[in-house]
This record gives sequence, C-alpha cells and structure tokens, in this order.
Amino acid sequence: MTDTEPTIIARMRPSAPRVLLGMAALIATAVFCAGVALVDEAPALTRAAMLAVAGGLGWLCLGMWRAGRGELILTEDALMDERGTVLARRDEIVRVDRGAFSFKPSNGFLLRTEKPGPRGMRPGLWWRIGRRIGVGGLVPAYRTKPVAEALEAELAGRML
Repeated sequence: MTDTEPTIIARMRPSAPRVLLGMAALIATAVFCAGVALVDEAPALTRAAMLAVAGGLGWLCLGMWRAGRGELILTEDALMDERGTVLARRDEIVRVDRGAFSFKPSNGFLLRTEKPGPRGMRPGLWWRIGRRIGVGGLVPAYRTKPVAEALEAELAGRML
C-alpha cells in the first residue's frame, strides 16, 4: 500500500522585505535594551532585566530568520508548516476569526480548534496557545486572506 501525498490547496510564504524589517526592528530594540543595561547609573536589577530582554529579543530574531525561510501549507486534510508540523486538522477547526479587533497576527487570522494542542511558535509565521492558533505576521494579506476565506466557507458548509 502506498501513501499518497495530500493535495496542496494553498501555500503561505513570508515575504523577504517583511522578514528583514521585522528582524531589523527586533535587533534595534535589543541594541537599545543592551545600551540601557550598559549605562553605569542604572541599578543592577534594571541592567540585568534589560540584558535578559535583549537576549530574548535576539532569540526571537533568530526564530524569525528561521521562520522567514518556511511556509504554511493548507492541504485537503490540515494546515501544516513545511516541516510537517500539523497546526490544525481541518475537521477540528471550529472558528476562523479575522476581525479588526481580534487578537491575531498582523495580516493574518486566528483559528480556534475543538481540542487544545501543544504550545508552539515560529515567530512571524504562526503561534499556538491551547485552542487558539495565530497564523500570519510576516505573511502578506494577499496570501492569508484566501486561506481564511476558504476555511470560513468550509465551516459555513458544515453548519448547513
């Protein structure tokens, strides 16, 4: 018995200018925090906190660089990344939220699933906390909007 590859419906890739701009913003903020930490007049606790923040921003920048080379793939079965990490099976999605006031990534959308999944994050590409999955950030809206609309249409069809 041979395993067949699932049909790919859409691919969402981050744009290079967005990745570079996001990394530049993180690096600039990390340098600022490190500069505050190096000022002699700052209390030791403040300096330690700023160094920790600068290190965390450096870690996020590295994660964003790695995520910038990745992509999200919508198949007939699931939404996954290029590594094969399944973010959500299509039959487990209960809601797609892309409203102006929803807590979602920039130019992206928020998925809510039936069951919570393990926490995970690829900065600028996706994040998951419990039943919520944020998709987007570095991905342009013209690539995320059709995916969100397709998932919304599927959910509306299930309701009928």
